[in-house]
Amino acid sequence: MSAALILAIMIVPYSSSVAREVLKRPIAQREGAYALGATRWEATLVAAAYARVGIVGAVMLGFGARSARRSP
Repeated sequence: MSAALILAIMIVPYSSSVAREVLKRPIAQREGAYALGATRWEATLVAAAYARVGIVGAVMLGFGARSARRSP
C-alpha cells in the first residue's frame, strides 16, 4: 500500500509536465468549435476530448519511467 502511494506521488511531476504540453495543442480544435458557434463550455469539452488520449499516455509514461527506475 505504501509503495503504491509513493509511486503515485513520484509520477505527478512527470505526468503533469507531459499533460500540460498535451493541453496546449488543441487550440485549433477549440477555435474550430468557436467558429461553428459553440459556447465556451462546449469548446472546452471538445478540447478535453481531444487531449484525453494524451493525458492517459502521460500517466502511462510516468508509471513506466518511475517503475523502471525502481526495479532492480
